[in-house]
Amino acid sequence: MARTAAPAVDDGLNLVPLMNLVVCLIPMVLAGAALTKVGVVETQAPKICSFGCDGVPAQPGLMLHVAVDADGFTLTGDGVAEALAAQAAPGPRILRAGDGGYDHPKLYGALTALKAEFPGTTGFTLSAAPGLPYHHIITVMDLAQHRLTEDDYPDRASLRTATRRVGPEGAPEPLMPAVTLAVTH
Repeated sequence: MARTAAPAVDDGLNLVPLMNLVVCLIPMVLAGAALTKVGVVETQAPKICSFGCDGVPAQPGLMLHVAVDADGFTLTGDGVAEALAAQAAPGPRILRAGDGGYDHPKLYGALTALKAEFPGTTGFTLSAAPGLPYHHIITVMDLAQHRLTEDDYPDRASLRTATRRVGPEGAPEPLMPAVTLAVTH
């Protein structure tokens, strides 16, 4: 009897053990991710050049603090009073208007004067008295976002109807948009 060779059988890869491992690992990874807390810390990267990148020395910023209380606004920081006096702007203490409302036009005039004196200032720290309604804080933050067509407004109605100043690129010019909220007790 002649012996014949058995035909070769190609079984292919056996993926069943690998699939079993993946099926077990996916729920474990998902369960572990649900228990892991992820936090975000906002940072600003340092500038690449010590001068403004267009060759002009970078202007120093002002460490400005704006406090809102029941009587009005208080602007503090090194050189704030002198800068406001030099620009003939209101402040550093801006009391409520005659009708009892906050004098936002004077605050805007003070912020634009400080921006003119310290062009490197991109924001300020904002604190509010305990119990102050939140919409007063939001109004101050909105006021500091963009420059308006004028630097000074006589009343709240004209400030409310003012339009944003547009830069050469067509985007609104920022005033002091980087507002940090401070907690006070």
